[in-house]
Amino acid sequence: MALHRPLGMAVRYQAYDEETDTGVELPTDQQIPMAEDTVFDLASVSKLFTSILAVQQIERGRVGLEAPVASYLPDFGRAGKQDVTIRQLLTHTSGFRAWIPLYEAPTYQEKVRRVYDEELASPPGTAYLYSGLNLISLQLVLEHVTGRRLDVLLREEITEPLGMRRTRYNPPASWKPKIAATEDARKPWSGLDRGLVWGEVHDENAYSLGGVAGHAGVFSDAWDLAVLARTLLDGGGCGRRRIPRPESVELMCRGGRCPWSARGPPAPTGTRGGRPPGGRATRRAPARPPPCRRIRRGPAAGTGRRSAVCRPPCPAPPPSWSVRPPPVSSSMATTRPSSYGAGGGGDGVGRWVS
Repeated sequence: MALHRPLGMAVRYQAYDEETDTGVELPTDQQIPMAEDTVFDLASVSKLFTSILAVQQIERGRVGLEAPVASYLPDFGRAGKQDVTIRQLLTHTSGFRAWIPLYEAPTYQEKVRRVYDEELASPPGTAYLYSGLNLISLQLVLEHVTGRRLDVLLREEITEPLGMRRTRYNPPASWKPKIAATEDARKPWSGLDRGLVWGEVHDENAYSLGGVAGHAGVFSDAWDLAVLARTLLDGGGCGRRRIPRPESVELMCRGGRCPWSARGPPAPTGTRGGRPPGGRATRRAPARPPPCRRIRRGPAAGTGRRSAVCRPPCPAPPPSWSVRPPPVSSSMATTRPSSYGAGGGGDGVGRWVS
């Protein structure tokens, strides 16, 4: 079972006070409590959507998993990147460094040129380094081969088929009262002086790219994310819709970073029939999460209609399983003051790690 209950405040602080290292609260009547349909800036969870869109194009034969990125974007091959593959972008093994300040470039074309001119920190395929440049590059490939912007791809290939009506890039102004605030963005802890970031993407590079970027920029609520999670746990299927194929979901989940793949988890290591070599019984791994069932959701926000969508609550992983994220390089972690209106019940003022 999954609990879907709002806690805390979506918007509580108006600014960060450097001298006292505290948040400056809004007047009580201007604070906004959390709701079940509060929309959040998903930050790097946006990368998952870009990855799914890439896998879809791989399934359709428009993109090759082992193909050089430069075969689609010849200018990408500059500065020694001619051998970087699509797989290496997806797995953060391209050799890109973690981050560059694209927002300092004056135009969109100049930002793209800086990606193309970027030299690699390590030879392709030799080291793992989590980098937003991988997913920005992947965005450029997807937009080139499909002729559609990334936000259009997201809508047409993922959110509309799954009925995710509260998931999109660049939410309209009418959504703002339902969006959680993120940060008081000011130099030196932020690359840009923007004040309270609320209703716009927080990531500076994504913001400078017009709010639509492969690494950041998607907004969504808890229900929609549960629908997507349920879909992936069911092998890419939601009712009669499928994005992507089960074998593609399994490919995405290889490497021990998913609780189970589309075919369910293997038996615990060193067991046979649920009993280890020493003879002591162990918990048998479940076969596969129960199928997604169609149910009626309450009135959709702003539509006044009821819609049939996949039942989102997802079963918890077995106790013997743990999700191990990729190692984080110390160069990737930066601390900065924050005026989060959400997370921890809206009390997240102080320091946070991005």
